[in-house]
Amino acid sequence: PSRRGREGGRGGAMPRIPAMLSLETRCVNIQNVGTDVFQVVETSTDNSVLWGELIKDSERTFLKREMRTSILRLLLRDSYQVVARAMWQPDVKNFLGPGYRPGKCALLLHAPDHLRASGWAWAKLARPLFQRGFSVVSLDLPGYGGSCINNRSDIEVDSWRHYAAEVVVQCMNELFVDRVHIVAAGVSCEFALKMMEQEPRRLAVNHIFHNPIVDLDKLIGTANLDLQRPPGL
Repeated sequence: PSRRGREGGRGGAMPRIPAMLSLETRCVNIQNVGTDVFQVVETSTDNSVLWGELIKDSERTFLKREMRTSILRLLLRDSYQVVARAMWQPDVKNFLGPGYRPGKCALLLHAPDHLRASGWAWAKLARPLFQRGFSVVSLDLPGYGGSCINNRSDIEVDSWRHYAAEVVVQCMNELFVDRVHIVAAGVSCEFALKMMEQEPRRLAVNHIFHNPIVDLDKLIGTANLDLQRPPGL
């Protein structure tokens, strides 16, 4: 190729790649799910989302400066590994206990509706909430993003749906968070309602549900009740 072609066109120089940019856009996990059976799970890396076209420069700068990613390991009926991305207010950023972090906290739960779903679904909401004085935490729900159960990410929501409130509360404990304002979408709204039933003290007053999907029979046991449901429920 010509010198001009090698150097990237009219400008005469190759385009500069930001120093913080990783060229890796995919993460591939290979898991043994049987004697000779392996599962390949492909997920987007954090950098591929952070440098994607949907994230504005100002949002990217904020997320790079404030976001801290941690892996929470929970031992309930099964072994859970949950990825949490947190943006803490300055006065509670380095809190290590005892007790809970002071201040307001918004917990963002994505809809578990497709294989590539993750806590990044709420990325554009993090900065506005942070600017209004909230610490912000988003979770990759089990089976999505980097989270798994018993080292397996091929998990159906129904396999842990009954324990969802317990999983969320344990994540809050690991992060030293007492009460949360929940922002949820889809089936995750049901998890918040389960918390209202099982752990009401851990919830603040105001919450946001987007396109909620709720199984009333599983949530409040309506299967054996003679109830007339409103249209659409």
